[in-house]
Amino acid sequence: MGGQDGGGARRLGGSRGAWVTIGAGWHDVVRPMAEALSGDLRTAAVELCRRAGETIPEVYQPDVFAAAVDSAESNIHMMLSMMREGLDPADVAFPPASGAFARHCARAGMSVETLVRIGHVGAALLWHDWLADMRERATDATVLVDAMGLVHEFLFAYMDSLYAHWATEYVAERDRWLRSRAAARAEVVQALLDGRGPDQRAGSERLGYDLSRTHRAFVVWSSAGDDPLDGLERHAAGIAAELSSEEPLLVPRGPSLVAGWVATEPDRAVPTANVRRRLSAQPVRGELAAAHVAFGSARSGLDGFRRSHLEAVEAARVAGLGERRPAAVTEYDDVALVALSTVDLEQARRFVEAELGPLAGDDDATLRLAATVRTYLHEHFSPKRTASRLGIHENTVAYRVRQAEQLLGRPVDERRLELEVALLLSGVIRRGRHQPGS
Repeated sequence: MGGQDGGGARRLGGSRGAWVTIGAGWHDVVRPMAEALSGDLRTAAVELCRRAGETIPEVYQPDVFAAAVDSAESNIHMMLSMMREGLDPADVAFPPASGAFARHCARAGMSVETLVRIGHVGAALLWHDWLADMRERATDATVLVDAMGLVHEFLFAYMDSLYAHWATEYVAERDRWLRSRAAARAEVVQALLDGRGPDQRAGSERLGYDLSRTHRAFVVWSSAGDDPLDGLERHAAGIAAELSSEEPLLVPRGPSLVAGWVATEPDRAVPTANVRRRLSAQPVRGELAAAHVAFGSARSGLDGFRRSHLEAVEAARVAGLGERRPAAVTEYDDVALVALSTVDLEQARRFVEAELGPLAGDDDATLRLAATVRTYLHEHFSPKRTASRLGIHENTVAYRVRQAEQLLGRPVDERRLELEVALLLSGVIRRGRHQPGS
């Protein structure tokens, strides 16, 4: 790379700003070629992009081809001008059309790998064409080898800088576009949830999601509030895939919670086991920060879109009320009574304390008594079925029920409904330490 070659040309790595200054390869072949090819570059760029499209069909995406032609024309012009003047490609100031092409590819959803492949194919085609021209101009093999080395080195260095330039423009535009798109979707979703428009048809068009269908809403959050949002979004996409093969609507609703909606059949149950397996297989950030999901019920239309989401949020709230870490999966239908009863949490706590008295204690012995009474009531006062459910003897059931009645100060069949609700609430409202990040 630095120093003099056999033909006397200074290569890349010499004084900054200079590529070559002397030598037969540059003087007799490269410079005349660059001057001759600087004519109708538009036609050359169109032909180059057409040939590239034969290898990479993405070039023919709507509007991408025109941007590719603009980029190719401006970059070929820049390369030929620099070769003609003997300038170092490391000092290139890329034309605006070059960055515009990378940004256009980002908005079109093309991968950065495909963008670089387009550059590789374009460079290979240019090298093929320029090599043929150099062979015609060279007077002998020594001059040809010198010219080929110069052009190959120039082309490699220029394209290397171009790829870095494209990557920078692509990533910045992709991030900006995604943030803008996500912000616009979030704004539409918030308006729909608030009941302030747009209507069902307009909302469907703006979201790219059919609001007339039957929806099941869900929210995904993590035990740790500082987990990366993209991890939660991956969880949400996986959960949606378990419910439906159709494209879901996923919207971040804060720094650590993602809301989702997916079209479903009205009577299709949540595949709880599959969802739980997905969540446990891919923790968001470490084992203790596994994600959790809460589902609303299946509901139709724009009103169902709102109601199912509110149910999912309520189910997440209930899941976060308990003293322990929330369950991995919570369905609103399973916690609807608790959700209704804990709208005013302080009043719910006072109700539990008034109804249960000492039976509301959280020591192990009292918790066993409360669990036994809850099962006893559920089994309609049957000691036999209660004993079978709990795996204990019938005499143990009877003993525990008597102990619970002493703590209550009344028989368990008195104020039965209030007692059942109080026992149900007592297990989930002791301390709400794991509220989801909504």
